Amino acid sequence: MSFSRKFNPINPLAAELYAVRERLMVEVDCDIKDLELETNAQSLVTMLGSVDNTYHHELSAVNNDVDCLRTRFSSLVIKHIPRGSKKVVHCLAQYAMSMAVGHKMFMNPPHFTRVAYQDDIDR
Repeated sequence: MSFSRKFNPINPLAAELYAVRERLMVEVDCDIKDLELETNAQSLVTMLGSVDNTYHHELSAVNNDVDCLRTRFSSLVIKHIPRGSKKVVHCLAQYAMSMAVGHKMFMNPPHFTRVAYQDDIDR
């Protein structure tokens, strides 16, 4: 399951943080208890690991939302992956940038990600 959503973030870190919050809300709604979440933003992994130290940050409210959502999982691992290692994610992000507004959920890899999906599998 994947999604694309138009966020209009203030910077790339904000976009990643909003996407993480959205993803966690979807997983909570689906009653998922164990989750491994990957991001190519090392600064996001660092930020999420130090919620108490980011109270002054402009994204602290969203960061606190993510921290509250984290308590809903038995096991939640958020890890850094190298940029470019998940081409499907990049395709979904590009799709979201072209959306006027809204949210689109995909239960299977969408047609515009087929080549990227196969590349990700072959890695």
